[in-house]
Amino acid sequence: MSLQPIDSVARDDLYEPRSPYRRFLRQITIAQVRLERWLNELVSYEQNPFYFHGAIPTFVFWMLVLSGLGLLFYYKPTVNESYESLQYLGIVPFGGAIRSSHRYTADIMLIAVYLHILRVYITDRHRDYRIVPWLTGVGLLSLVYIAGISGYLLCGDERAWGLTYQIRAALRSVPLLGTGLDTFFLGGREISDFTVVRFLFFHIAAASLIFWMLWMHLLRIRRPFLVVTMGIGAAVIGLTLMVSGLWPALSFAPVANPLDPPAGYALGDWVFLPGFILLSLPAIGPTLFWGVTLVFFGLLLAVPYLLRDTRKNIAQVVRDKCVGCQLCAIDCPYAAIQMVPVWNERKNKPDLLAVVYPPRCSECGVCVGSCDFDAIELGSMPYARLEEMVRDLAPRRDAAAAEAAGD
Repeated sequence: MSLQPIDSVARDDLYEPRSPYRRFLRQITIAQVRLERWLNELVSYEQNPFYFHGAIPTFVFWMLVLSGLGLLFYYKPTVNESYESLQYLGIVPFGGAIRSSHRYTADIMLIAVYLHILRVYITDRHRDYRIVPWLTGVGLLSLVYIAGISGYLLCGDERAWGLTYQIRAALRSVPLLGTGLDTFFLGGREISDFTVVRFLFFHIAAASLIFWMLWMHLLRIRRPFLVVTMGIGAAVIGLTLMVSGLWPALSFAPVANPLDPPAGYALGDWVFLPGFILLSLPAIGPTLFWGVTLVFFGLLLAVPYLLRDTRKNIAQVVRDKCVGCQLCAIDCPYAAIQMVPVWNERKNKPDLLAVVYPPRCSECGVCVGSCDFDAIELGSMPYARLEEMVRDLAPRRDAAAAEAAGD
């Protein structure tokens, strides 16, 4: 049986996007589908990472939690001992491997999150009924940054204290609130042991909030992929161990007196600290830093509301045909249909009527197929037209089956 390429299938005007923006996304999606098919041939469907783009960050996060617990056994949250406690890991069996894996799994997680965001965006799964997962995803991204940056602050080396003073200067530049934010960040007016304890709290609290935000993120997603296959998990673990072995995570030079030390950065720090690396340049000050940060997250929050097309296939209930059987409400994957009691004058008692909540409707048409009484239609696709389209597809299905039998 020969399969028609996705870009050569005859398209009905109902499925052809009308806006240039959606046509652009459709072309990218077509290219992505071709890449997915190639990977299916190379590594099989079960091991294709494209199908686990949301599960991979979750799997890596669990790796971070386990390695972080290992580091917590030896870490001492004080100004004078934080640096030595991490250096001590070098003589602990597998201590260096645990530290390096914790560092690099954080980088892998952030990269995987951005790839997940990119895929969700180009497949146009970030608007309308999927706005809640997108907005909670932006919240998850901010928590990942807080957890990652606070992890850098815990090292107690030259880079950590330089980053501390950069953040302090950026907080002080906030109008009206600068002094209060500075004191809250340091746990006082100057750096002390309370400062390091505060950094450890930020790190653990952000990681803990990721669990709650992840639950919110998955509420509106039907049957999300939460677990990777054994092959993908082994590949991620192997990549982490390989990078950890080739480039072990090491501290920068120690700082005897953390008054105003210079900030130093390594090449790998660009993953989590691009803004602070730019902030260390003389031409870029705190104002520009805050401007870039606010614009970046502001655009992410605004993306679902930009360039929106008119939705024309939201489910509609034909009230005269609805018998209140609740099949559509049970089958709806996104809880977009609720059964509401409506008073029946003729029967002198309430009847149940299906009511569609448009923001949750995905225009999937599942409710149309679940209704035995033709009481639900899609906006621009009435039931009669859907039935005609199905009848037109039947001969093509039979011809494909005959061709397969001949092969």
